[in-house]
Order: sequence, then C-alpha cells, then structure tokens
Amino acid sequence: MILNNELELTVPEGFHEMDAAERAKLTFAGGEPGLCITDPDRHMIVTVGWRPLGTFAAMLVDAKSAAKTSEKQIGKLMKEYGYRTLGFSGRDLGGKPGEGFRFSYDVQDIGMLGESIFVKNGKTLYGFNLYCRRALEKESAPVLKELLNSVRWV
Repeated sequence: MILNNELELTVPEGFHEMDAAERAKLTFAGGEPGLCITDPDRHMIVTVGWRPLGTFAAMLVDAKSAAKTSEKQIGKLMKEYGYRTLGFSGRDLGGKPGEGFRFSYDVQDIGMLGESIFVKNGKTLYGFNLYCRRALEKESAPVLKELLNSVRWV
C-alpha cells in the first residue's frame, strides 16, 4: 500500500481498513489520519497520518520535537484514562530516523498499550500510532514490528 505518493508499507494479514463506522468510535488528536487499519480478532489498531510542513516549520520541526509535543498533547487528552508514559526511543523507518514514545492507558477496565513514532521525509511529517491490548502485548509485538519493518520510501 502506498500513502501520500511516497510511503509504502505492507498491511499484515488479518488487518482491514476501518470504515466510517469503525473510525467514528475513535478519537484522533490533531485530525483524522490518512490510514486506519485494525485487526479486530487480535485487538490491534494502526493509524498513519501526515502533514506538510511549510518552509520555516520544515527547518525547525524534527521527529524528536514532534514526539515530545505529541506526548504532552496525548497525556492531557488521556489523563482520565490513567495515561502513563513508558519512555521515548528512536526507531528506523525505511532508512529514515524516527522518534517516538510508548504509553499505557485503560479503557473500560481494559489495559492498553500504545506507541507513537514520528519521521520526517523532506517537508512532510509522518505519525505512526500503534495500539494493542496490554494482555496481548507478546502476541501483538511481532505483528506490529513486521508492519514497521515493511516501511519504504518511494
């Protein structure tokens, strides 16, 4: 699958693109992303969004600053759900340096894990958001890693 005419990734088996009804159940910080996929049997959701940066912003914004800003925003929005930051880390996405953070929260007494990763390609900032149930972390991790490892820039 190619997104924004420059980002290619492989959607793992079992995932499908979310329809309008499925998307309506979610809350998006910073606008609805371009791609929302889910594997309902394994309780995983992946979103990918992007935004063009103006010339000045492109000089100032990098993946690390985007991750720090996003973590503050998500922390405020999800405070009522017991949001906890689990740490920041770097990750290569298709040969480009990405920066992100992991977090946990609870929804309807279900423990969830999330990871947000940002990468800049030219004057475009991309955000990857991955979610799974905390109880299924070991089963979900290889699937999400496979998706991230499939990222290529075309």
